[in-house]
Amino acid sequence: MSNINHPIAQLSVLIFFLLTPISQYDQASAQSTISANELDEILGDLSSEPLKVKEGVHEPSPQANTPRLQIHGSLQEFVSIAPINHTSPAGFEVNGLQAVQTRLELLAAMKLTPTLNAVVSGWGFFDIAYGTDLHQYHTDSWFDQPAYDFELDETYVSTKLSAAVDFSFGRQITRWGKADLFRVNDIWHTDDNREVSLLDSWGTRQPILSSKLAHASGQSLLSLIIAHEFREEKPPVFGSDFYPYKFPLPSLEHDYSNTFIHSAGVEYKRSFPAIDVSISAASFLKEYDYIGLTIDSLKRKIARVGIIGAGFEIPYAQWLFKSEIAYLTGLEYYSLNSPKDRFDILVGFDYLGFENTTLSFEVVNRHITDFTSALASLSNTPEKNTFLWGFRFSRFFLRNRLNATFFSLNGGIDFKHGSVQKLSFRYDFTDAYNLTFGVLLFAGGETFPTEEIGNNDRIILKFTYNF
Repeated sequence: MSNINHPIAQLSVLIFFLLTPISQYDQASAQSTISANELDEILGDLSSEPLKVKEGVHEPSPQANTPRLQIHGSLQEFVSIAPINHTSPAGFEVNGLQAVQTRLELLAAMKLTPTLNAVVSGWGFFDIAYGTDLHQYHTDSWFDQPAYDFELDETYVSTKLSAAVDFSFGRQITRWGKADLFRVNDIWHTDDNREVSLLDSWGTRQPILSSKLAHASGQSLLSLIIAHEFREEKPPVFGSDFYPYKFPLPSLEHDYSNTFIHSAGVEYKRSFPAIDVSISAASFLKEYDYIGLTIDSLKRKIARVGIIGAGFEIPYAQWLFKSEIAYLTGLEYYSLNSPKDRFDILVGFDYLGFENTTLSFEVVNRHITDFTSALASLSNTPEKNTFLWGFRFSRFFLRNRLNATFFSLNGGIDFKHGSVQKLSFRYDFTDAYNLTFGVLLFAGGETFPTEEIGNNDRIILKFTYNF
């Protein structure tokens, strides 16, 4: 049997929880319309010089000492439709409306002192596709998916300890590596994959309670992160056509729940005239791969995994070439009796030579180093090599009001692990209002669980008001 976690995880929502910290890719229940770049701009505004008191005035004006607050948010109406009538792996009929979700996101950024900032964000949604009674569900089988949910998202404080040293603490998102379509060194976050229709979104990442210390010197940046919690994946619900089993997942056995330091890592970045380099190492918690998980499994388990990796970016004319390598130790599989090591390598590029257009392409291979032919002959085992590739084409039209994006993730050169293609159009009526229409097309593979996803196509519509 083929590797479920790594081929499928990187096929994004081809399958659920396979998007684990190492091989997750980047819905509705976790997507944030406030991007990391926008948040940086907000905090940058808050970090500007405070109001200066004119010479000869002994008492500063009240305005000079008043904390500066910015509030941003969005209100979204999201609809997902399954156009093909089919049956989920658990035996339930899937057709028509799958989500009619109203979602509110809020973010508040405050400058508490000249060197201390605070961010509080969160989201909540209500889905009428699950019935008008908030305590009822779509069908009796979908008992894990409520009609509503809410959560505190990125919420943290950050401060400057000196001119070169920054510190932050709270629930926050950390991104390692150079790649955009796949994760190699980017190991810190699990994902919320309950709504698969928002494929090609970094917003699925679940922020973790962590402490981060960063020291900048010239063209170098050294950062240390300590994670104080481990968050479970949020897979598609039992009964969904993207959930591959006929039984609910067993609960997670968490031996580290009372530990203050769950994971720790360090990253060093350096910019040279012709290349940007990053080197990183970490010890982190990761769920066992789901290969070999059966209805008789009493608990899901967590393993401690080590990683050392590097990333490279080389700009050349309109091109940006990128590469990542990583060596992981301690990977665990339910179907194997001992942990395994794995070597990952990724290469890719971004091309910006066409006006208003971005083209990205990446390929990654994941190689299990100690994998004998005897292991390969057993059932329910991972593959020795897992090859994945993907690309994204995005172009703006009509004076940047209309954006068209084609996104593709594929497992194997011959698509043996399945594939998914997404075509979407977003039209910005104003800076505040936009409308998105998209189509997702899935192709089944030869291996479990991708052979049953061929009919899981979706049509999506989303209206967003940003404020």
